[in-house]
This record gives sequence, structure tokens and C-alpha cells, in this order.
Amino acid sequence: MKLIMLGTGLPMPNPKRKGPSQLISLDGAHVLVDCGPGAVHRLNEAHIMPSMIDHVMITHHHADHYLDLGYFILVRWLIGVNRPLNVYGPEGQKRMVNQLLEMHDFDFRNRLGVMAPNRRLPEVSVIEFEEGPVAEVAGMKVGAFVTPHLPEGRSFGFSFTSHDKKIVLSGDTAPSENVIRHAYGADILVHECVDSRKSNLSASPAFASPEDRLKHMAEIHTFPEFLGAIAKDASVKTLVTTHMTPASVPEELSSIIGRDFNGEIIIGEDLMQITR
Repeated sequence: MKLIMLGTGLPMPNPKRKGPSQLISLDGAHVLVDCGPGAVHRLNEAHIMPSMIDHVMITHHHADHYLDLGYFILVRWLIGVNRPLNVYGPEGQKRMVNQLLEMHDFDFRNRLGVMAPNRRLPEVSVIEFEEGPVAEVAGMKVGAFVTPHLPEGRSFGFSFTSHDKKIVLSGDTAPSENVIRHAYGADILVHECVDSRKSNLSASPAFASPEDRLKHMAEIHTFPEFLGAIAKDASVKTLVTTHMTPASVPEELSSIIGRDFNGEIIIGEDLMQITR
């Protein structure tokens, strides 16, 4: 299986790290996991066209994980794809896709007027899931597991298992036994690594105080000092970090994580490709 880290950033703009998005590939089949801002452009930079993707999976409904989904649907259709697009997501995914299609309806129909006579509006099949098996794509079995993030009970990570490899994506999560259980023995664990103390939102007026903000972040995200123990307890071979702040320093992150984990540590970067 091949993993491409399309976007490794947070909601706030960061030219070096686009919004959360990863691509899992096996034998020419591709699954896009999350579609954050910049994902479509990153796909192009990775030489993967939207026309090559029939499956998109959304971990949860925070905007930084889906903002490019409407754009992805439009571009895939403009390229000339008539195949249905399969979108998988938590409860509310059907409503979101319907709203995206309605929002872009004028654009779709306006362009349809100058296209070939057999063109039709994009067809999107939506599958809402709970914890458990989600799909099987080209020999990859995909499962979903609940993570402690918001909204409660509707935020998920994914496991991808082929006949001999396993890649697990944590999604957004606080330190979690459920993540460890589902990632156990994985060849790759891609796990969020939010160093909130270095965030440019530390003094944001959106929170009552920096202390309140850090308390909130600790309840729904994983700080670097906890990540090594998670990877160790899950007995993973390789840990890849994602969801990082602009001020995070890769060497510092590696050092902190390495205190508890002696496996391979990769500090994720946009467009990084890893094959196992």
C-alpha cells in the first residue's frame, strides 16, 4: 500500500501545510481520506487526478477536513467522469453532500449546457457509517473507529488492511485506548500531533483565556509528549505525524516522541509518499 500525505496542517492557513488529507493506494485504486483546503491542488502536485478517485472518506465534519469536497466533486465532473463518486462519512454526510450539490447547482447546470449531449449532473453515492467495517476497495478492507473528538461519537479514524499490510489514520483525537486497540501492530500509524502551546491562537479572543484554550485542546487533541507512548503501546512499526502547527519544529517533535518510542518516526510533510 502507498500513503501520500496530501495535507498535514490545521484550520489556520499555512502555505507549507494544507488542510488535512491523505491518499491510500493499492494496485492502482485510490481512496481519499478527508478533503481539506488545498487537497485538490495537492492531488495535482502528486500527479493524481480526481478522475482516478472513486472513493472519498471523511473522518468528521469539522470544516478543515471537508472544505475541498465540493471543489473535488466539481473538478472530477469537469474532467469528464460519469462514474458515481462514493463518499463515506459519519451521520450527516448525506445532508452535507446534498447541500454541496445544491450550492453548486447553478454552476453544474450552466456548464452542462455547453457539454456533450450525454453528459449528466454528477452522481454521488453517500454511505454513512458507524464504528465497524466501512468498505472494501481493491482488496483493502476499511474499518472505522470512534475517536474522542468533537462532535462526540461522530469523529472517526480509519484502518486500511490488505493481505499483508495495515495502515491506520487516527483522524483528530485526544489520546485514546480505542486508537491504540485499532492501530495495534500496524505497519504505519498516521497520528495527529498538535502542539497547541505553539499555536498562533494561544491568545485568541475566541477563548476566555489561553489557559481555557489549552484545556479545551487537551480534551480533543494529542500533544507531542503523549504520542510516543501511544505508538509504543500500539506496537506500530512506523509513526507518521500530521495535523501540526506552523511553529512546530520537526527535530523537536522527533526528540519528544522518541523518548517513549524507538520505532521509525516520520514527521509528516505535504506530498510525502510512503510505501509499505
